[in-house]
Amino acid sequence: MNSKEKKKNKRKKYRTFSIKRFFYDFVKWTGALPMMIFFRMKIYRIGKKEKFKGALMMSNHIGLLDPVIIQFVYPFRRLWCLAMKELFTSVPLKLFLKGVNCIPVDRENVTIDMYHSVADVLSSGKIVAMFPEGRINFDKEAEVKSFKGGAALFAILNKVPVIPVYIVKKTKKLERQKVVVGEIIHLENICGKAPTVADLETVSQYLHQKEQELEQYYLNNIKKEKTNGNQV
Repeated sequence: MNSKEKKKNKRKKYRTFSIKRFFYDFVKWTGALPMMIFFRMKIYRIGKKEKFKGALMMSNHIGLLDPVIIQFVYPFRRLWCLAMKELFTSVPLKLFLKGVNCIPVDRENVTIDMYHSVADVLSSGKIVAMFPEGRINFDKEAEVKSFKGGAALFAILNKVPVIPVYIVKKTKKLERQKVVVGEIIHLENICGKAPTVADLETVSQYLHQKEQELEQYYLNNIKKEKTNGNQV
């Protein structure tokens, strides 16, 4: 492939407008203003900013609107999101979910087809978001639950960085929605360039730890400042 073809493919891969993603873009941008008013988002970013192409975004899971909330983390990039296969119950719902970039996932069994769907998105330089807890955490305190191994598996096999996100559970209906975004995690610094099967559990525990650190950062810094009377 010559340099001219490479440039053409690169423009095609990262182009802003896409007929194929028109429905997603339409839903996202027509819903952006109402959602901004509804959530009144406040995003806290920890650590240095890094440029990246494909990445896996992981987040805790506290409500049905979490897939909408995480769209604001990188608002000018398209986001693919893993959704439990039980949601794809009817043809209209299936068409809608696929139109807004949802990938069906079996929470108990990672299939080859699902892996290839995720790998195709990541390899094209896009962001895939998932909730490693596996289900919505309805507990009042909403502490981060243990992770399933899917996040570690997808990130390791596809050699992409991980973006940790912590969604704060609101205690009042009119409260602003707060989100804490951690520093990008490069897994090759943990398990090396040639990871083994044994690395999967190690990485999964490490990712869970990083998610807990975001939770503690919010409790020890942001929430504490608000409790002391500062504006947040």
